[in-house]
Amino acid sequence: MSRCQSRVVTSPQDRKPAALSALQQYGGSESDSDSDMEVDVERLAEKRRNSDRAAPESKRPREALPLPSAVQEMFSDQSEQHQDKPDEHEGRVRGFAHVRGNWASYVFIPFEATPLFDSLVQTCLVICERLVKMTAQEEFHISLTRTVVLKHHWIQEFVQSIRQAMESFQRFQLSVGPARVYVNDEGTRTFLGLTVTTGLEAVTKTSQRLDRCLDEYGLPPFYEEGSFHLSVAWAVGDRSAALQRLLPELDTAVATYASQSPLVCDVTRLECRCGNRRFDVPLGGAER
Repeated sequence: MSRCQSRVVTSPQDRKPAALSALQQYGGSESDSDSDMEVDVERLAEKRRNSDRAAPESKRPREALPLPSAVQEMFSDQSEQHQDKPDEHEGRVRGFAHVRGNWASYVFIPFEATPLFDSLVQTCLVICERLVKMTAQEEFHISLTRTVVLKHHWIQEFVQSIRQAMESFQRFQLSVGPARVYVNDEGTRTFLGLTVTTGLEAVTKTSQRLDRCLDEYGLPPFYEEGSFHLSVAWAVGDRSAALQRLLPELDTAVATYASQSPLVCDVTRLECRCGNRRFDVPLGGAER
């Protein structure tokens, strides 16, 4: 025989007085409860402050350290455009847009100017001034590559590559002679240069080795019909037509100075320039 648990069922009318009594009791105690809650919150806050003071140094909350500027720049707005200011660079215009992380780079033979050579350059400027205002180069060199763009993280590896390529190349001597006019690819600058005469074969082979290094990075080789030369002065814009008319007089001046002292250069090293950084590239072996 099963046993059933009995329960009392009350009607809604019977439950109503009890509910009202409970609501009245709750309403009557509301102000007391609010006061108790405020006390409890204050006690909890004080307890937490005491706990923080007593906590070991390693467990206390620490202020976040500021990010290094180099990291912040990694996430800066890459679309921000660099404003080129030719007026601050004697009218010179960039050959390609400035992009953060890209470095204009080229390899060249440095040329050490003698007092006699400096005198020749000044004579050339005087001759040119009748038609074109020229500016002397700050440094003299013979370019072996185009100006190319290297990513920053490529630089060290690229320099190592060209050093290995040239470490077995023998040193040599070159000389420069007749004047010639050059204009850059963009037509924004004109150069007066002295062409390489003796040592031209060695210069060409040097450039070809560098071309193979550039090819590893998908970069263009030197000009197919390039003329190796020593730039001595430049002017803004394409002023080639006017300068061409002065070449006979300029060649006479170059020949006069060369008769006093040969315009030669002993090539024992190359130089790689990436932005404002310079890297020596020594040549190995005895002079040819």
